[in-house]
Amino acid sequence: MKYSRVFCFLLVFTPALSWGNCLVTGLSLSFGTYEPFVAIPSDSNGLVEVLCDLNLSYQVTLDAGLNSQGSVITRQLRDASGNSSLLYNLYLDPSFTLIWGTGEAGSEVFNGIGGGSSMQIPVYGRIPGRQNVAPGVYTDNVVITVAW
Repeated sequence: MKYSRVFCFLLVFTPALSWGNCLVTGLSLSFGTYEPFVAIPSDSNGLVEVLCDLNLSYQVTLDAGLNSQGSVITRQLRDASGNSSLLYNLYLDPSFTLIWGTGEAGSEVFNGIGGGSSMQIPVYGRIPGRQNVAPGVYTDNVVITVAW
C-alpha cells in the first residue's frame, strides 16, 4: 500500500501602496493539494493586474516574501507554527526559467508601457517535488511594487 499525505497551500500577494499614475492589484495564487512523495512539481498560475497611464513606462517587482530570509531565490511557504516550510518560486514564464523578483540574485522584473487600461500579467508558481513536510496549510506574503 502506498502511503501519502495531502496538503493545501495558499500564496497571497499583497500589493504595495501606489498612487498617482499607476495602480496594481494582486490576486491570490493557490497551489491546492501537494503530495510530498511525488517527484513532479506542483504548479499554479495567477495574475497581477496593473493599470498605468497611457505611454507611461513602468516596472513590476515581487519581493522575496516573508519567509525567504531576504532572497527571491529562496522563497518559502511556511506553516502556521513556523516550524515547517516548503521551497517554491514565482516566474515570469510558463517554462519556469525566469524567476520574478527585484532584479537581484539573477531574478527578473516585468517592464511595461501603460496603455491606459488594465493589463493582466501572468505569474507562474512552482513547488519542487519530494519535499517531506508536516501536514498543514502553508502560506507566504509577497509584496508587489510598481515603479514608474
